[in-house]
Amino acid sequence: YIVHGSSSEQGTFTVTPDDKYFSRQWALHNDATYTMGGLYTPKKDADIDMPEAWEIEQGDSSVIVAIMDSGCKMDHPELAGRLWKNKGEIPGNNIDDDNNGYIDDVNGWDFINNDNDPADDNGHGTSVAGIIGANWNNGIGFVGVNPHVKIMVVKVLDSLKRGNTSVSSKGIDYVIKMGANIINMSFFSPNFLQTFADLIKHTNSNGVVIIAGTGNRNLEQIGYPAAYKEVIAV
Repeated sequence: YIVHGSSSEQGTFTVTPDDKYFSRQWALHNDATYTMGGLYTPKKDADIDMPEAWEIEQGDSSVIVAIMDSGCKMDHPELAGRLWKNKGEIPGNNIDDDNNGYIDDVNGWDFINNDNDPADDNGHGTSVAGIIGANWNNGIGFVGVNPHVKIMVVKVLDSLKRGNTSVSSKGIDYVIKMGANIINMSFFSPNFLQTFADLIKHTNSNGVVIIAGTGNRNLEQIGYPAAYKEVIAV
């Protein structure tokens, strides 16, 4: 990466990755040169100051983020080395080596099809994984907010991004059991469910940080799981 003088008032230094399309990631660093496909230009410095943050902290591979979504493209070059592996399992022996109730869950688990292949058949989960933890300084693609994190793939959404509370609850139980530090749930429901609220509270009490999306339609409608008080809403 490149370290250069910042234009911020603090006069600090910032880190700029060499990833091909980093300049388009205006939400991370916005110098008002990217025009969103020519439609409009986001206001300069309307961003999260990611380069400045990287100068302080660049993440750690000991942190595990469980992405509960539509799965993940396991061989994506931007996620090479980022995907969590269950070291308690011996691949392909058809035995539940770690006695967690799941056979050969080396790469996580698919709770939609109830198997050990949480491959992405929609694309959304892979996109979320990239936003969170895509590799940096590899000269291609984009960069994740935490380019050193480990990503646990937990498939709870189908090819149409549909899921239900029962499947999500099983996914959360798996995440707790397998020791993830953070859960990301980029899905949204208008329905409050006490049983799911209790599970979220239990999860948080186990030291797991929970992140959930509020949707992309700029609505005032309250949605769950983002609205549960133990959840950080995005």
